[in-house]
Amino acid sequence: MKVIFGAHQDWKTGLRSGTEAAGHEFHMDTLGGLDLAAYDLVVPLRLDDRAALAPRIARGEAIPALLASAEAEALCHDKLAFNNAMIRAGLGACIPPMFSSWPADPDAYPVILKQRRDDWGKNSCIVPARPAPCHEIDHDTQFAQAYLPGTEEWATHLLLRDGRILFEASIRYTMPDIPCVKGAQTPPLGRQWQGQTEHLDLSRRVLDAAGFRDGTCCIDYRVGRDQVHIFEVNPRFGGSLCDRIGSYLEAYKNTLAAPQRPHCALPPDV
Repeated sequence: MKVIFGAHQDWKTGLRSGTEAAGHEFHMDTLGGLDLAAYDLVVPLRLDDRAALAPRIARGEAIPALLASAEAEALCHDKLAFNNAMIRAGLGACIPPMFSSWPADPDAYPVILKQRRDDWGKNSCIVPARPAPCHEIDHDTQFAQAYLPGTEEWATHLLLRDGRILFEASIRYTMPDIPCVKGAQTPPLGRQWQGQTEHLDLSRRVLDAAGFRDGTCCIDYRVGRDQVHIFEVNPRFGGSLCDRIGSYLEAYKNTLAAPQRPHCALPPDV
């Protein structure tokens, strides 16, 4: 099977290794103007891959790819809009409290200052105490949210078609025991793939509320004593999924070939 991924140099080595180990032919390129007729699977990685492919599919070009709707992608990419959508859908208990201004109570700190649209936590930061009045929240681009302490974070990778989950893989990250934002600034200390995905029903409810019915996404969250706390839904391929690319591609192929196939959790790659 010939597989082409959108261009992402940071993931190229891992994707190539996993794709070839699964017995497939690996390719990676910018997808916009490329002739895709010769490929069995087209896997978008970045948000701009969807922007390049969607108009071609709308014109009737037969491209073997699964894409989220523009509306679902935009909602999930805007973390504040996503949080508000979950609250309106009755899922507010899953969203860590947000602040329209800096909390006056010193015990509310630390908080996280997040960019509404970000990648790998590059522009998010921990605010340990109330800032000076000159440092107000820019509501057009930022929002503040309660920091939830803990040393474990989770990510669940999902592939959907017509609202049905046809692939899932979950990973648990170990984080430093200090206030931090997982991502480019603070990478995990360790990670462990899980044998099964917990909280899958909640994932379905979250994605249904977001209108996310097709394509690949990654849900980031923390699990409390009696509550799952959703940090975000990334409406794209997540980097750690490179480790499970063989199982993912198998599900992708089967999904496109037989869209009515019932949901089946695939085993981890060996």
